[in-house]
Amino acid sequence: MGTSEVLVVDDDPKVLNLMGGFLRGLGIEVRMARDGAEALQVFEAERPPLVITDLKMPGMDGLELMKAIKEASPQTEILIITAYADLGSAIQAVRQGAFDYLPKPFHLETLGRRVTQALECHTRYVTEQRRAEEEHLALEAQRKVDEAIRVIGGLAAGAAHDLNTLFTIIEGSARFLLEATPGGDPRRGDGERIYATAERGLRLVGRLLAIGSVNPGAVHPVNVARLFGEMLPALRSLMGDRIALNVRAARRLWRVRANPAHIEQLIMNLVANARDAMAADQGRLPGGTLTLEISNVAVDETSPPMAIEGLATGKYVMLVVRDTGCGMPPEVRSRVFEPFFTTKAPGKGTGLGLATVEWIVRRYNGHVACETEAGRGTTFRVYLPRGEKK
Repeated sequence: MGTSEVLVVDDDPKVLNLMGGFLRGLGIEVRMARDGAEALQVFEAERPPLVITDLKMPGMDGLELMKAIKEASPQTEILIITAYADLGSAIQAVRQGAFDYLPKPFHLETLGRRVTQALECHTRYVTEQRRAEEEHLALEAQRKVDEAIRVIGGLAAGAAHDLNTLFTIIEGSARFLLEATPGGDPRRGDGERIYATAERGLRLVGRLLAIGSVNPGAVHPVNVARLFGEMLPALRSLMGDRIALNVRAARRLWRVRANPAHIEQLIMNLVANARDAMAADQGRLPGGTLTLEISNVAVDETSPPMAIEGLATGKYVMLVVRDTGCGMPPEVRSRVFEPFFTTKAPGKGTGLGLATVEWIVRRYNGHVACETEAGRGTTFRVYLPRGEKK
């Protein structure tokens, strides 16, 4: 929008000055033109949201002027001023996109009301266009995320099938060795470690296959707290000795309907991301603390804005992963769920961990939010819809 708000066009100087003076008295900026050609020049320079034009003018008439303006700027509103004899043409103009028409003679107060309505209409139309563009951009960005996850999922699934075969052979061979090795044989410990490692490998393969699958797979009520308990040994191993792990689970937690492998992957990715954030800061801090919390949350219109932004009202199981690491500046936070975006050195990360988290959460109609500040750690909140009462 230019500096002018209304362009008034009329070949009668008295009418032109009368309308212009009245509108200025209402606090509206006004530019004036005496014919269609001059009006187009002013319009190209100022791009006002509203043009008031006489219908009958020498040279380019009001209908021709409206057509030229609408082709250049469809959102610009046009108010037609016409004599009673030309009402048919004025109605035609409205059908072709004019905001309204005003027959002569008219009261200036009526003109003021029409102008106010037209400007309000224009404001709504810009707002709607911006919202539509933002929604389009969001959908396009999400499409790219989905495509990236599908590609990586397909690669993961292909690799997982091959790994599944290898780990199955290793596990079977280790079992035969254990059956053939007496209990007191010192080599039995090696066989048990090989067998346990192969079992862990098969579980990892199962998660890869679940992420790479097109369908959600085995979806059923999941007790997230129990899943946490089963994962704790692996999580403590992932954290190492310098990072403390605190787990807080509320009582009588609701369940969520999901594929357990997806929830395991979500938790593992968030924990690994937290570990890396704290490891990156260990040159300054003597370690760190990772806190995992699980609770029931009912979200409604009275909930704090941080909790309900982008989240539908309803009942959720909320998973919180909070670290005391280096945190993120705004420019990194804005891209944190973007596929292949990473701040790690080349070869140290794929940039798919948090993108996969966001993809899994959306798959179950949930929501994930990130709160962070450079130097003050990061908190991820995952909301998964309640699946059943018990």
